[in-house]
Amino acid sequence: MSMKLSTQLKKLGLPYSAAALLMFLPFPSGRTFSSTGQVFARPGDNIQSLINANPPGTSFVITPGIYRLQSVQPKNGDVFTGEQGAVLNGAQILNSFKPEGQNWVTEVTVTTEKSYRGQCDKEHAACMYPEDLFFDSKPLTRVASLSQVGPGAWYLDY
Repeated sequence: MSMKLSTQLKKLGLPYSAAALLMFLPFPSGRTFSSTGQVFARPGDNIQSLINANPPGTSFVITPGIYRLQSVQPKNGDVFTGEQGAVLNGAQILNSFKPEGQNWVTEVTVTTEKSYRGQCDKEHAACMYPEDLFFDSKPLTRVASLSQVGPGAWYLDY
């Protein structure tokens, strides 16, 4: 079964009591080769671009730092080694919120699916959606409609 995915800019709403979290980071491409033929990825590098620029069977070393929002499709025989302190993190930092009505809102890029699996109970009507939102390292409760947004809750307008 194949799923159709699309990336769209969406609006996310939070109550005024929640402050901000979003920053979109550019990922310039770069590569460093060692005398052993290894390719070193450094924070800010687009790892997939490094993979695409090298032949199958390349050895990649992920140097210490945070690599955000990267998806990697290796070639046959590629080897990846993460040095201590290297973190692949799928979290997007949000920091450009603006007040709108009773809420704080921002725009965020998300990948949407044609349909979502699962059935949710009345208390967790948005449980099938894959996105989560954290504030000060604590999860917020996702709600299924803008009218349900209140302290500790958030809504994503697909």
